[in-house]
Parts: sequence; structure tokens; C-alpha cells
Amino acid sequence: MVFLDLAIKIDSSLHPNLQVQLKEVKLMNGMFAVMDMEELIPVGSCMDGSKVNTPTDYGDVDILLVPKKYVLNEQLFDYDPNYPAFLHVRGDSDHANIFKNVKLVDDCHVPVMVLKQIQKHFFRLVTYFVHGTTSGGTPGNGGTFNTVKRSGVGLEFAKLDVNNFDLNGFVGQQWKGVDKLRILGKLIDSSLDVFIDFGLNKGKEKPMTRRKGKKVKKECTSTNIILSAAMKAVDVFTGKYKEEQSDADSPNSCYSKNDYFEETEIDPENGDVTIRYINNLDIDESDESDEDSDDISASMPVAIESNYDDEDSDDKKVFLPKVSSADLVPAFKFDDWPRPAAEWMTRKREWPSEEIVQKVVECGCHIVSKRPLFLELNGDPTNEDNSPESDKTNTFFRLSFSQCELILAKSLTETQKCCWRILKAYQKAFLGTEPKVLASYHWKNVVFWVSEETDPSFWTEDNVLFGVCKALDFMIRCLQERFIPVYFVRNENLIAGCKHEVIDKALARVISIRKNPIGYLQLFIESPPQSLPYRVSNTALKTALKNKNSKVEYVLDTMVDSVRDFPKLATDEDFYSRLPCKMLEFWQLMKYDMEETVTSNKFCEFIGNVDTLLNKVVSKLHSEEDKSADDEDSITKTVVETAGNILSSITGETSKYAHINREAIHALTESATAFCEEKSVDHQKAFGGVLSALTSTIDERLKAKPSSSSTVLHGASAFIEIVTENVLNVSESAQSTDVPSVIKSFLSKFGDKLLSHDHAKEEDFDLD
Repeated sequence: MVFLDLAIKIDSSLHPNLQVQLKEVKLMNGMFAVMDMEELIPVGSCMDGSKVNTPTDYGDVDILLVPKKYVLNEQLFDYDPNYPAFLHVRGDSDHANIFKNVKLVDDCHVPVMVLKQIQKHFFRLVTYFVHGTTSGGTPGNGGTFNTVKRSGVGLEFAKLDVNNFDLNGFVGQQWKGVDKLRILGKLIDSSLDVFIDFGLNKGKEKPMTRRKGKKVKKECTSTNIILSAAMKAVDVFTGKYKEEQSDADSPNSCYSKNDYFEETEIDPENGDVTIRYINNLDIDESDESDEDSDDISASMPVAIESNYDDEDSDDKKVFLPKVSSADLVPAFKFDDWPRPAAEWMTRKREWPSEEIVQKVVECGCHIVSKRPLFLELNGDPTNEDNSPESDKTNTFFRLSFSQCELILAKSLTETQKCCWRILKAYQKAFLGTEPKVLASYHWKNVVFWVSEETDPSFWTEDNVLFGVCKALDFMIRCLQERFIPVYFVRNENLIAGCKHEVIDKALARVISIRKNPIGYLQLFIESPPQSLPYRVSNTALKTALKNKNSKVEYVLDTMVDSVRDFPKLATDEDFYSRLPCKMLEFWQLMKYDMEETVTSNKFCEFIGNVDTLLNKVVSKLHSEEDKSADDEDSITKTVVETAGNILSSITGETSKYAHINREAIHALTESATAFCEEKSVDHQKAFGGVLSALTSTIDERLKAKPSSSSTVLHGASAFIEIVTENVLNVSESAQSTDVPSVIKSFLSKFGDKLLSHDHAKEEDFDLD
């Protein structure tokens, strides 16, 4: 009972920070389910009940990033005879279409870079989650700092505490904040791009060419960006936006360095067409673009370091406490059960049951980009070359049974999980450093092996100590034989490549624990191990401070990119039939999350109105296969009426700007009604109502609090006035707006507004 009492004291709770991360994964999966293209799969100790916390380390979240559209053929895997859980993926036959844009190694095998670099060809929507997880606010004084490192299988993200650290003193520069004027220009420009794709191009035989992102050596200033956006807006809404104006080499265009573009190549001999997705941000920030580069992780506005940095590097390092972390592991799913694991399905066993075995097989497996621990690495994973250059020629993938292991873990009894946590406590406190032979994953496999060989009736509270001893004895035998078998692939050795002398040291430590399991557990409880602070480089900190704008722009670029790809992604025959239900499921997830945190009555009313709208529309869309005209009219009425209620709940009758917002609501509601009833829509009236409301709102704010008025408000006001004059006041026969005059007028109005501001400060005139 003493041993059990100690075991109960092990903290296996899920830290609030990890709960938040898992909630974000759930919401993101709801959004991904709408397109049914990609999936995030949380695995590991956060999900299987084996978590062991210490005061300075509560673990991380392990997440598989899986493109559901690309399911590989297991018959095209070439398994390594010396490492049966490792394989090479052939790029021919059924895989030829999947990897048509990938440069194969020796014209045969797929390089691991397609996964590790989270290539855009395979991962589209998942970039939202990767960016949201790995980037974020970096305050000038205190708070948290996000860092990303490459690992052997993907990306390792960590949020670090900088509350008690002189951030500016370390990096030698002052954080300047976000350039709001630049972001405003970028937002307008991106919105116009979407409008061009889905508005002006709709129904045209020869649509306008979408602007292509092109790498520029000199970054556009905020002044150039806002002017470029103004020119584009005037051209679009006066009908002057021509195909030649969307050309990538236009001298008046500014491009974000986060843009992607497609390059089409035609083979003159056979006429084959190849589309290559070009990403113009390189990790090494070289001036020359790499034609083969398609690395989404490289485009993220954070400094990505190697997980195994050179200790002798001149780049200064700093150690910071870890707030939270996540391992992001891109993976491919494949059909059928892997051949090297065929024996697992038919073993004679005490556990798991046939029902669980069947569930595991149906669940399926994944492959991740991981090479074996070769003998020449001396058993040390830090000796691996995980650089992007190496990933172009490395073709080793590894079978991943993470999802299968999760099913098995959930079928364990609480006593078995208790034994598992005790073994992990030993690992953390006494086996996790030198000699570095064993890891938590080794003990997971041992628990599965011991459970398989033990009668289920053995696992009672009275036998916790005996269960732990069984596992320790199993590990001792494995270390003596220099072979720890993978649970699903009996012939794969988890400690292949480790030197015999270091295995002997680990063996001696495990034998010592076996002789006194109670004493070692008590030592862990009374003196838990202190985890080392997270190491980050000076370069990474500088990049985080410098790229504050880039993070916001990255969100805009990825949003526009995904919206543009929507027609190409929605190719399934049943996509539009399942879309309403998928949207409703996603909304229910968002609604549940918001209801947990929202306290405002007005916002609760807003949530209720949205819920009513979506449920009514989806219900009516699926009420009958053939819908009558009455059904369509009812849907139209429901949409328009509920939309009006939503807008009313947002603005409120008592709002200071209610009279202004009602103008916009009225104009939009009329347009929505006309659109639903397939009547002509007065675009100028609707557009004018919104612009008028925006102008009035900005002016009211400037009058109410002139001392706090910002440059961006004056710029927005001047911009809207110019657009109003040149879009709403032009006739059908007079569409020859002089763009230079428009720009001159905009600058004049902008300057007048700033100079007329009694509380204007010198920095207000610095548009950059």
C-alpha cells in the first residue's frame, strides 16, 4: 500500500496551457472538416493517460498533420531489410500523380522533404494551424516568446517566458510594434484580390490574370503599399483593371515576401504540363530563389533553428523557462496494414481483445519522416543531419503507430496506466540524461508487451508493485540481449545503433531501480527532477521582434491563398451536398467554445441568432431532395430576417453609432434580399452605404477623442473619401479616372487631415 500511496501522488493532470492547445486543435479540425482535406491528430501522453508532470515540466502536445486527400499505396513501400519498421516510398505507379511535382531521388524514391517541409502541394489548410501555433505576439517588455526548431520528424514549437528577461538588452534592438498603415494597405490589397477572383472574373471566358507574387530584394514601405492599394481599388471599381495591370512586373505593385505563385512548364517533346508551386522565402534568406523550394515552414515569420544546434556557434544563446510546447509531425496515411506488422494481428495473447485488435487494424497507420539510428551515429540522435539540404536526398520514412497506440492505451485498466506512469517517473528522474539510451517510448512498448503476456485478472490495485517489477524485469532482459522489440514490429530493435558500453550503463541503472522500486519512487516524489530551461538563439529573438508585421501579413496571405484555392479544392461530387452539415458542425464547436468564455448578454444574443440562422438554413436545405419555390422563398426570408437580427444585436439601438450602422445595415439587407430573389443588385448603393457608414464612424471617433486619434484613422478616412469620389460619382461614360491625380488627391487629403489635428505629433507624419 505504501507503493500505491506514492504512485497516487504522481501528477498526471493535463495542464491548462495544454488544454487550450488541444481545444485549438479541435476547433481547427472542425474548420478542416468542411473541406475534408486535412486533419490534425493529437496523440501521445496528453491523450493516453500516461502523463507525468514535474513542477518545471508538464510535457507537450504531439500532433500529427495529415493530408487526407493523399492516401499512399502500401504495396509501393520498400522496407529496409535491416530496419523493418523503416521504408522508402516509390514515386511510380499509383504514386506518380501524387508526387508528380516532386524531384525523386535516383528517379525512384520520394525524399522526406515532402513531409518535413510541410509542402504546400500536400498541406494547404493546415498552414493556418501551423502559423497560429508557432507565431504570436512578442511584447517589448515581458510576456511570452514563440520559437520553432526543426526536429527529426517535423517542427518543435515552444512558448517561452520572458517576463524576467531583458529582451531588448539581449538582442540589441528596440521593438517598434506593428505598422498599422502597412497592414491596412495589405488588407485592402488582399481583399481586392479576392474580389477580382470571385467578382470580376466570374463568368468570363478569359478571366483576369491573378497577380503573381514575386520575390523583391527591397521591401515595399508602408507608403508604397497603401498607395498601391489605393490605385488598385480605383482601377477595379472604375472598370480600368486590365489584364496587363495584374502582371507581376507592374512597377506600381508591391508584393509581400510571403506570396506564393504557380509556375507552369510545358515539355516541348511530349507536351507534358508541370505546375510547380514556388515559395520565395528561404530559411537561409539567400537572394537567389530555389526553384524546388515549396516549404511552408520556411515562409512562417519566425526563425526556424535546427533542434541540434552547434554548441560552438558564434550565435549567442539564452535559456528561458518553457510555458508550453508542441511537436508538429507531418505524416502520410496509407491503405492496408503494413506487411512487417502482419504477425501482430495473429499473435496468441492475453491482451488486447479481438475487438480491440480489429479496431486498431481499421484505424490504420501513418508514415513519418524519420531515419534509423545508424551505427555510425554512435547511438546519439543529435548526430543526425536533419538539415533541409539533407532532406532532399534522405528517403527514409518510418511506420508510425501513434493512433493505434492511442486505441490500445485507452483499453488499459487504471492499474496498468498507474504502472506505466511509475515507469515514466523513473525515466524522467534517473534515465533521461546520461547515458541517453532509453526514452518514454521504450517504456510504452514494454507496458504493451507485458500486458499482452499477462492475464487481465492480474491487474488489480494490490498488484501495482508487482506489475512495475514485471516491466522492469522485461526491460532488463531486453537490455541484456541488446534488443528492445517494437510492439507492432517484433523484428525492429528500438536500441539499434547504441554502443554496448552505454547500454550496459543503462542496464546497471535499471537493475538498481529494480532492487529498490519503492525508494526510487519516493525519491522522485520528494525531489522531482528539474528540467533544463529552453535554449534559444539571439538570431531567433531578433527575428521575432523584427517580423511583427510579417506575422499579420502571413495570416492575410494564407487566407487569400486558401480562398482562391477553394474552387480547386472542392472537386468532390458530394462536396456541396455535405458542405452545409459540415459548416453547422464547425459552428457548433465554435459556439460551445464561445459560450464557455462569453459573459456579455449582447454577444450571447448574437450567438443565438447565428445558431438560429444556420440551423434553419441547413434544415430546409436537407428537408427534401427536390425543393419547391416556396422552400426557396422560405430560405431567403430566413436568411435575410435572421441576418438583420444579427446585425441589430451587434450594433444595438442604444449604440453611439447606431444611426450610422443602420444605414449600412439597410443597404446590405436590401442587396442581400435582391440577390436571394435573383433580382438586380444596386452595387453602388450597397457599396456607398458601407463607405458612408465607415466614413461617419471614423469621423465620429476622431471628434470624440482627438488626442488619441492615430495616423491609420486619418489615412482610412482619406482613402474612403477618395474611393467614394472616384467610384460612386463616375458615370458609365466617364471611366477615365486619372490615377496620378487620384494619388495626389489622396496624399493631399491625408496631409490636410493630419495637419488639422490639434494634437498631431511628429511621429504621426512618419508613414514608414
